[in-house]
Amino acid sequence: MNSSLWSKLVVGISISLVALVMISSYLINAEFYFNHQVNCCYKFSPDERNYKLNLIEKNIGFNNYDGVLLGSSSSSHIDTKFFTDEDIFNFSVSAMSPLEYLDATLHLQNYNSKPVKKFYISLEFFTSDSNEIKKQTGFYLSDYLQKRRASSFLFDQLIDYRPLWNFLSDFLFEKQYYSFYIKSENVNYFRDFGSTEVLRNIKQGLDRVLYSELLNYRYYPGYRKILMDFKSSIPDGEFIVFVPPVSDDYFRAISNLRLIEYKRWIIDIVNVFGAVKVLPPRNLLSTQQHEYFVDNRHYKNSTAEILVKNLIGGSGEFITVSSSNLAEYFDLIDFYSRQQKF
Repeated sequence: MNSSLWSKLVVGISISLVALVMISSYLINAEFYFNHQVNCCYKFSPDERNYKLNLIEKNIGFNNYDGVLLGSSSSSHIDTKFFTDEDIFNFSVSAMSPLEYLDATLHLQNYNSKPVKKFYISLEFFTSDSNEIKKQTGFYLSDYLQKRRASSFLFDQLIDYRPLWNFLSDFLFEKQYYSFYIKSENVNYFRDFGSTEVLRNIKQGLDRVLYSELLNYRYYPGYRKILMDFKSSIPDGEFIVFVPPVSDDYFRAISNLRLIEYKRWIIDIVNVFGAVKVLPPRNLLSTQQHEYFVDNRHYKNSTAEILVKNLIGGSGEFITVSSSNLAEYFDLIDFYSRQQKF
């Protein structure tokens, strides 16, 4: 075989392989679901940010949402069918920071058929940590949107073999992520966890929380401004702000190690939004954590339904904390902290 023919053969094979990767990526990863989630690279995890951004863009003309749910991974599993009288888009994604809430809102507004008026805002204590905010720099929706607007974005995605490998590894080994959601439902349901497994998850997670999070926690001084900038950018919005359920062990750790910072966090939320819905320190969900949770910060789908019913119904165990009863709520936490020492 002469060199000219050999060169043509090599080029032909190379082009064919690239074309195969591009076609496979387009067919398998059209929604960008199988891109690596950049802040969780130790194993495959759905790229929820790209997936939800793309989902909204693709459904232009059919998006008719009344409101949006914004939060981190604990809220990303809330099925919006629980919002019985409203069409809510769940824009919650893993490790989402309040810094991303405005970008998410504006993106939905741009492709929605009417103004989004209702905002269910999930706020978690860990998002006020300066270390967490620094760690997430570069992973925000604004960075995703900037990359998506680049002219080479689609080509770069199609020639990237990693999403194809993620799909194959997920299909062969993981499978629990191979559950796409439609419209505004959650990415995937948590599978059923037995009580023993839940308690093990809580204990193992608590060791990580204590040593890598709470002991190194530093309240971000600009946290209140982040919330204020978001709220002031949507002057006509109706905000329902809540702190999602956490395990009793996790809240005990917060109340023992970061009680002052936790109170400051609640005060900042109340000062910005006027009120926040929280669970009392001892409640039905936390005291039976093996029944309602899967780990310290993530709860079962049945728990999500209870949460939404409390949010839209205004009943149940949730307390609406405002300036008028802030002192009473802090008294409850102080009493709990004294009783629940490590």
